[in-house]
Amino acid sequence: MTKTYMQWLSVFFIVSICGCAAKQVQLVSPEVGPSYMMEAPELLKAKAFHAPKPIVFTAKNGLTVLLLKKDTLPLVKMRFVFRGGKINDGSKSGLAQLSLDLLDEGYGTTSVTTMSEQLANIGSGVSSESYTETLNVDLYATKAHIDRTFEIASKVITQPRLAQEDFERIKIDQINYIQRKRKDPVALAAQIMWQEAMGPSHPYGPNSNGSPDSVAKITKQDVQTFLQTYVQPTNAALIVAGDITEKKVQELVEKYLSTWKNTNQSTDEVALSTPVRAQKQGTRLFLVNKADAQQSVIYASHLGLSGFSEDTDILAITNVALGGSFTSRLNQNLRENKGYTYSIWSRHMGYRIPTLFYTSTSVKTDATAASVQEIFHEFQAIQQKGITSEEVLKSKALLTKSFISRFEDLSGLLNEYEFVWSNQLPYDYYDGVQTRQQQATLASAQQVAKKVIDWRDMDIVIVGDVAKIKSQLAQLDPKVVDLKKAIYPNLPQ
Repeated sequence: MTKTYMQWLSVFFIVSICGCAAKQVQLVSPEVGPSYMMEAPELLKAKAFHAPKPIVFTAKNGLTVLLLKKDTLPLVKMRFVFRGGKINDGSKSGLAQLSLDLLDEGYGTTSVTTMSEQLANIGSGVSSESYTETLNVDLYATKAHIDRTFEIASKVITQPRLAQEDFERIKIDQINYIQRKRKDPVALAAQIMWQEAMGPSHPYGPNSNGSPDSVAKITKQDVQTFLQTYVQPTNAALIVAGDITEKKVQELVEKYLSTWKNTNQSTDEVALSTPVRAQKQGTRLFLVNKADAQQSVIYASHLGLSGFSEDTDILAITNVALGGSFTSRLNQNLRENKGYTYSIWSRHMGYRIPTLFYTSTSVKTDATAASVQEIFHEFQAIQQKGITSEEVLKSKALLTKSFISRFEDLSGLLNEYEFVWSNQLPYDYYDGVQTRQQQATLASAQQVAKKVIDWRDMDIVIVGDVAKIKSQLAQLDPKVVDLKKAIYPNLPQ
């Protein structure tokens, strides 16, 4: 066959195939097929979700135990929670952090290296951490190795090694960490926001990790006294989640914690004074210079609600619309429409007393003042006009989905019931949260928003290149405080 003949044959073949395909397409009718394919399926009705209720019992030494059974996988996670945290540092700022960092550095005469090898060989882990109002010791294990893991965790709590060489090493690590954080503009802005809003002497105000000077003065005896005060059974709960029975948990507690006794140390509750920001002071601006910064970090805040008021659950609806989701007003404005930032979020921090409702973002330097102006605009719109009925429905849907996801895994269960126990809330607390949010109306959401959101009484903290952003900020409307006085004189100690 000649090359020309082959080329003509190829063309004929392609044309024939296309012609057949065209004829086949013409023969297809949209009515062909079973009738069910032509109808949209019915939407399934949403099932009511109820947070799991823990099995609760008290050990002989006064330890409260909460069990949340979940046997989808042969895994177990546990958390010892102690009331007391960084707010209990007193004059020794950084004490709680240093104490809990030292607690999991071995037990008895067993070094942390040996302990880590023991746990790694069975695929388990034990760790300790301090938080604002709680101290935690966590452990995880497969069902097959829960006995040995629980034994090690129990010894960490009742027989901590607290070696002097470990103490000195961890103290240096903590000081270095504090010094590194001072160079982090996001951490610095957040620290200034809390310190200025709550007050430098307020338990929620100072840097929870301490300062280099305060940590340097902490002794090992300080750590021992702190742990003896707060790490005792009547001040603790053991929260258990996973594939384990109540009988097994009781056996573990009796076997490994029966000799754990309470001390005579008092665990008096810390008195929480009224935050400085509770007094209306108008807009306050705090500028921290970071020369040649390509971005400005912005934190804007005002006082919010306590964590347990009914209005807090309804405020969450407004927060989703304002800055609590990707499609929120703040994010759509500053990210999607203006292109000032990669993202911006808002959050309400609810502790035992009213603390902060705030938004935070990092923006291009030349858009610093414009971003602050848009933040004012969005807060003002929410305060004066509230949110729409469409936003209420959308917020409720998002809150429901995120709420359910908080109970999906073992860590989520530990987190949620740590919150319940440490704040002395009823074990069915979360059913009330859902009810209040789902029964909230447009009117009630707007009422709470107008009561809480206050765009004329905000603290604005900006960390950036002051030389480049100062002239921008002079054009803000409404006018903020004197820009000369706004320059932050000294970094937080």
